[in-house]
Amino acid sequence: MTRLKQAYPHHCFHPVHRLDKLTSGLLLVALDSDTNRALSHMFQQQLIAKNYVAITRFGQGKSPKKKQGTIKGDMAQARDGSYKLLQTKVNPAHTDFVSVALQDRRRFVLLTPKTGKTHQLRVAMKSISMPILGDERYGGEAADRLYLHAFRLVFTLNGVEFIYQCRPKTGDYFLAKSMECYWDKLVLDRGTI
Repeated sequence: MTRLKQAYPHHCFHPVHRLDKLTSGLLLVALDSDTNRALSHMFQQQLIAKNYVAITRFGQGKSPKKKQGTIKGDMAQARDGSYKLLQTKVNPAHTDFVSVALQDRRRFVLLTPKTGKTHQLRVAMKSISMPILGDERYGGEAADRLYLHAFRLVFTLNGVEFIYQCRPKTGDYFLAKSMECYWDKLVLDRGTI
């Protein structure tokens, strides 16, 4: 938002949703309050499809609890300011995901959150023993960045379909030559890897 305000000082920007501080990628911003209200309502009604990508790395001698499917459960704040996933489902965080194996116990993950809770994707990945690379708060290994990126937003507004996609611009693992085939497939297949 700071960069937008600096680049366009005479515009008024209304963020429609938020990203965790360390997450890179697409952020939907409206230029007027009516559009902001309409898009915010669409988010609440789950009419805006969101896809994130992540690179995870599980520990030596361990394996992920699952490699695709749904992660669903209530979230509660832990003592250190982090969050944890609970077994209850009163007001659950809901994330669908698929992943493919990379080298060295890493996986490339496509995440589709159905809800928008703080640290939801990071907590979801930790809960299945696949912490996100660079996410030391939730058990991930240290890296040059947090490997979580808001990749795609798809919605229809006033009868027009909007598809926004943005590849990460930083991160040695995201930018590796070996990842090109996955990025190409994500763009062409609109949401599968």
